[in-house]
Amino acid sequence: MTLDRENVHARELLLLGRCPACAELLPALVVLRGESCDHCATPARVDARHEEALTEALSARWTRRSWIAVGIVGMASLMGGFVPFVQAPILLVGTLLAQVWVIGDAIGWLSPLRGAFTRLTLNLLLAALGVADLAANALVAGIPLLSAPILGLLGAATLWLYLAAARTLIRARLARDREGAPLGVTEWGVPVALLLTLVGVVLGAVVLAWAVIQAGEALLGGIVHALGGVLP
Repeated sequence: MTLDRENVHARELLLLGRCPACAELLPALVVLRGESCDHCATPARVDARHEEALTEALSARWTRRSWIAVGIVGMASLMGGFVPFVQAPILLVGTLLAQVWVIGDAIGWLSPLRGAFTRLTLNLLLAALGVADLAANALVAGIPLLSAPILGLLGAATLWLYLAAARTLIRARLARDREGAPLGVTEWGVPVALLLTLVGVVLGAVVLAWAVIQAGEALLGGIVHALGGVLP
């Protein structure tokens, strides 16, 4: 379907979250549902296939930005792969920037509460991928000549998988927002449960490390006492 110049301009305004007539900022849900602008009463839509066209436009922007981000991170991972464990922070920084440039723009279309829990879910996924990437760095660090290309591919593939998962999640949440569905139990329950589990694991590791240190000190004290209080 070909749009005339006026409709193209109106759609560009909608993609910026603005009224197609008066250009005032609109709540995301008003644009998603094609409701009327509070300022001028103009419907926030261009044509009858508004929702489909808006989704297509947002998807095209996501795809374009995703491939740019994946390409940059892949090249940076390739160059950093020659130095052990340098690729991991490169991937982390690249993914955080992609969160702002690619994911942040899409999450901005969600309602505030749904967007907050979606962001939490994606941050937990990022933490898991970061741990996996560190493990991969440790495995390939000792492989001469091949470590750099392996880590370059790993960086690009990891970011691509992360963005693909984020796209699927956000698309489903946008559909629920458009339908006016309330926040589901799984939307907030799963990330909260994962976060509490992560906190528990970290605290458990700290307690275990403290216990090991205390046991080591006690063992050393016993050895010193057995040797008459004098180390050899």
